[in-house]
Amino acid sequence: MNVKIRKDIPIEEIRRGRPRKMPFGDLEVGHSFTIDSGVKSVRSCVRLFVKTHQPDWEFRLKVLDENKTRVWRVK
Repeated sequence: MNVKIRKDIPIEEIRRGRPRKMPFGDLEVGHSFTIDSGVKSVRSCVRLFVKTHQPDWEFRLKVLDENKTRVWRVK
């Protein structure tokens, strides 16, 4: 049997679950984004992200109108 070993093939990332709607992981301190969702929904998503991925990160939210929220990463 002839098996060829290669080291130049990158490993694909495996992602479980549905794709994220909000880019929390891409934010650096001082960055923000606006999303068409109510503040309660966004707050819930922020808490879950911090709890499961980045416990030291902090975010601030501002209600822009009934269904629009701005999110800042502050730490």
